[in-house]
Amino acid sequence: MNTPFAALHGDALSVLVAVLLLAMSVSSWVVILYKGWLLRRASQDQVRAKPAFWQATDLSEGLARVRTLERVAVLAPLIEALQTHLPGTLGTQASAEAQRTRVLRDALHGVVHRLQAGQILLATVGATAPFVGLLGTVWGIYHALVGIGASGNASI
Repeated sequence: MNTPFAALHGDALSVLVAVLLLAMSVSSWVVILYKGWLLRRASQDQVRAKPAFWQATDLSEGLARVRTLERVAVLAPLIEALQTHLPGTLGTQASAEAQRTRVLRDALHGVVHRLQAGQILLATVGATAPFVGLLGTVWGIYHALVGIGASGNASI
């Protein structure tokens, strides 16, 4: 039983706990590394894209510049939202300022939702992993005590 996969020689619950903890760990690290890479890339893009946008002569040129400099598309959806026209809809009955605020807010929510993807998985794993690990520990202690009791050598 001194193999690297000795935990897989346990009963069904032991194997399930080990596999579940492994899956939770791997998925967490994948999300952490991907989000770190994505956010670093997005912040690097913003350093170049914002000045390029403000140096443009009009909105369409600014959007074209941002699209060429952004790899993650954080600013481009906001600029595209400014170009949205909704003739003949309820959205056009408000003032121009209110219309811009609404479309920018909606676009910003979409960008933030994309950038925050994966946080629910991390929160769930962070909240449940200690209990799954505790279950495995208690189950292992139970089996050890049963083994000690069965051997008849119960003295300390």
